[in-house]
Amino acid sequence: VPYLLEINARPGEPPIIFYLDNHITEIGSLRQNKFNYLFLPGPDVDQVHCIIKQDPYCMIIYPCSSEPTFVNGTRIPDSVPLHPDDVITIGRSYKFQFVVPYFERPDDGRGLRNNRAQPDQYY
Repeated sequence: VPYLLEINARPGEPPIIFYLDNHITEIGSLRQNKFNYLFLPGPDVDQVHCIIKQDPYCMIIYPCSSEPTFVNGTRIPDSVPLHPDDVITIGRSYKFQFVVPYFERPDDGRGLRNNRAQPDQYY
């Protein structure tokens, strides 16, 4: 299951790890009791700041705010697909790495196993 890993956690605090195991994940500053909502408090994070949606072949991030959302340092004005190890910046305070865990592929018939996802096979 792909997940977001906070890469700029505050000193002494564990990083946020948020699994993207739903079809739609909302990210924002509005405290909600929804399992598919990542709560990020802060003055530069809107109530619904962005959405990450699972399409059949990839995860796509959609900005929903006038506050900035960045992927790999570039502000995104519209939706963009996410790739393994992309860095997502929410507002000016939160940075996450988009992580796609490697999975074990079945034996390829030659007695070999490849434990790493290939770029064209997963996201």
